[in-house]
Amino acid sequence: MLLLFLNWLFTKYLWYLFGLFQVLVLKRICRFEFDTYIFMKQVTIKRPIESFNKNCSYAIIISGNKIAEINNGETKVIEVNDDSDEVQAKIYWCGSNKMSMDQGQNSVEITGNKFFNKWLPFSGSLLIILGLAFTINHEIAWLKTLGIVLMILYLFFLIGTLTIWKNQWLSIKKLA
Repeated sequence: MLLLFLNWLFTKYLWYLFGLFQVLVLKRICRFEFDTYIFMKQVTIKRPIESFNKNCSYAIIISGNKIAEINNGETKVIEVNDDSDEVQAKIYWCGSNKMSMDQGQNSVEITGNKFFNKWLPFSGSLLIILGLAFTINHEIAWLKTLGIVLMILYLFFLIGTLTIWKNQWLSIKKLA
């Protein structure tokens, strides 16, 4: 009878004792982790709603590592190490300039470059107009020469936009 009582007592309160043991051990572990916790720097990244690049997400690169992607009209708070010093946004092979971060919380806004993203697509019509200088049979020689010069300048501008000025496609600025 005594054995049945001890068996019942042991099985009933075993889970209680086990739970108390877990709480004591976990409390000690959590206190240890809190003492050695490394405080992270927070970066708030905002992308306003834009009509251009609206279907493309921007990759957020901090200190050379891709951390996150941000969609049109989205705001994200990202925790990074204290030794992180640069933030940059990328879209395909183009992107923004690198911006240095301060200590503490930073707020950053990433937008598309107004000229490259809004007006450059309309420059395709300029290509058609310049092409007319080659196709129209006319007697004015200087017009054809002017068309050739403008076409070469236009092609240099397009190649420069996609290669030399590729990190001007997006604009990144600190918010107050």
